[in-house]
Amino acid sequence: GRTVTLVELHDGQRRLPRELKRPDAIIAGGLLIVDGYEQLGRLARWALKRRCRRRDCGLLVTAHAPVGLPELFRTTVSLESARLVVGHLQRGKPPHIGECDVAERFARHGQNLREILFELYDLYEFRQHRTDRS
Repeated sequence: GRTVTLVELHDGQRRLPRELKRPDAIIAGGLLIVDGYEQLGRLARWALKRRCRRRDCGLLVTAHAPVGLPELFRTTVSLESARLVVGHLQRGKPPHIGECDVAERFARHGQNLREILFELYDLYEFRQHRTDRS
């Protein structure tokens, strides 16, 4: 029954979008969801929490690291789930990434699936271009 406002922040975006700075942007009694909340600087986080509190607006955030708000849910990634995701992404394509590649990146990046996939994507592209030239 709440009006939901979604804001998506991207790498290096340290400030809220302009439209969210308008006085009426945070809806009284609503719910503000901020994806990528950790991108904001401390002052911007503090100001946003204060505005939400004053407007009786709920604040739900996603972050890749603790941000000083109560944690409702934490995702975890196992080596097996990382392998399944990579297998799914390669379905119907040449399998340039093997299980040992996934295991090596998992050991390097722990449960950070995002970083694992970024690195494996680069490796996939490198191997695909090498195969295309052969």
